[in-house]
Amino acid sequence: MQKGFNKFFYPAVVLSFLGIMLLPLTDMIWHYVPESKNHEQRLLAPLPALCKDSMSVLPKRFEAYFNDHFGYRHYLVQLSSAIKFYVFGASPVPEKVAVGKRNWLFLSGRFYGITQDLSREQAYSDSSLNADVQLWINRKAELHNKGIRYYKAFWPDKYYIYPELLPFSMRLENASLAFRCDQALQYINQHKSSINILDVRPLLMQKKHQYKIYHASDSHWNSLGAFYAYTALMQVLSVDKPELKPIPSSSYTIKWQLKPPGDLATLINVYEPEYEPQFNEQFKSTVSELTADSCFPKKTRIFKNPHSQTPLRVLIYRDSFTNALIPFLSQHFSEMVLIWDSPYSIEMVNKVNPDIVIECYASRYFR
Repeated sequence: MQKGFNKFFYPAVVLSFLGIMLLPLTDMIWHYVPESKNHEQRLLAPLPALCKDSMSVLPKRFEAYFNDHFGYRHYLVQLSSAIKFYVFGASPVPEKVAVGKRNWLFLSGRFYGITQDLSREQAYSDSSLNADVQLWINRKAELHNKGIRYYKAFWPDKYYIYPELLPFSMRLENASLAFRCDQALQYINQHKSSINILDVRPLLMQKKHQYKIYHASDSHWNSLGAFYAYTALMQVLSVDKPELKPIPSSSYTIKWQLKPPGDLATLINVYEPEYEPQFNEQFKSTVSELTADSCFPKKTRIFKNPHSQTPLRVLIYRDSFTNALIPFLSQHFSEMVLIWDSPYSIEMVNKVNPDIVIECYASRYFR
């Protein structure tokens, strides 16, 4: 009986093992499992061209293609990510994302300038700080002569507001020197400069004890954190333009809804939805987005509002942090031009002909 059992059992085990090993290859040929969305923020290796690639590079290119496209790859990568994150509390992509306390995710490493900011590697020298402040003063004066108001602000990265949730490795990077933004603020205060820089950190540090104002699974603030920053910005603008009063929170209905995972959870391929505030207007919005022509830099966004609270036009130099402010700011301006990844230029000012120019970047990109 035992002998007969072994006669079928061992071949079955061997055939099952071979079948499992061949499954990824058969899926590459017949594609019975649909390819899923690429979450790796990189281009996967293409299939090499036999007629174009030389034999010296063909093996390496085919190996790269196989590594990126073998069957069930997405599910295996997802399983590996889940084990690292949920079992070991570690990041599957430590060079870009770090796992902090309570599973909060933070940008990390040099790819996004995090290490450079935390370690104060990019701290100002005395001469470079003086040069930058003088540049802002000259820019403000140049725009003032054109009848244009100029403002500067910076939006704090998550680790500025939630340092207590940082992983130990990132807290070790936190140097004793001042951040670039703090160096500039101290310099301006000491020299009583004519330039002002909006710092929303004190307000956000106060509000974070009442509400969650940044995403746990994303690198940005949520809409509530953005609303507080918008309110602070409008209060500054209204000193010169009294008509630019911030819309009160009572004009919105705020509901906390379960939202899909943020950019960091997506990057490390784990499913971490979270409850986030959703602002719903109690008034009819008349904002529309236009297509920017080729004269504008790439990623430029233009919004028009024929029933805005003022006829003013604004030009904003910004990065992704400002995206969450757009629904609030667009209620105040008849036209809003937002430029991303392009430096300030007087030529663009002349093209847009705004009433207000704002420069606002994430704190790690302070400039």
